[in-house]
Amino acid sequence: VLLPGAATTTFTSQPSTPSETTGMVDVKEQGTISAAVFPAAALASTIAKQNLGANYAGASMTFVNYDQLRMTSGTIPAADLKTYPFSLSGMTTLVYSVDSLRLASAIAGKTREEAKVIITNYPEVKKAVLILRPFWRQRLPEDPASISVVVGKP
Repeated sequence: VLLPGAATTTFTSQPSTPSETTGMVDVKEQGTISAAVFPAAALASTIAKQNLGANYAGASMTFVNYDQLRMTSGTIPAADLKTYPFSLSGMTTLVYSVDSLRLASAIAGKTREEAKVIITNYPEVKKAVLILRPFWRQRLPEDPASISVVVGKP
């Protein structure tokens, strides 16, 4: 993620050279962009931890949008710097990332009621609808690959 305010641009004038077109000169400049770029999941999780505190269990998060976030800092750090102080301001929406395979594995072979209890332990799942087919089945399939997990958009 490259946030607004996380990049600086510097320009250096280069020597002008005669153009191939008579009476013209090629004016040259060299531009350099330095930026702090963050892994989206790590930044989202850090924001969640800062805002939710003890209510955040460390589940994977992702951004719905981050275009209203703004980063402020003194200067962009050197690439080998291990820590970098900065401030973020603005609004964003974060959503939990749902690991469909992990969820399917957790409920495989369980009854509908057991699966409902298990799903309550997943904070990333706001609502779940369990559909067993044919309707007379009492348990979910033993094989997680036979369980379809459909994740809705926030």
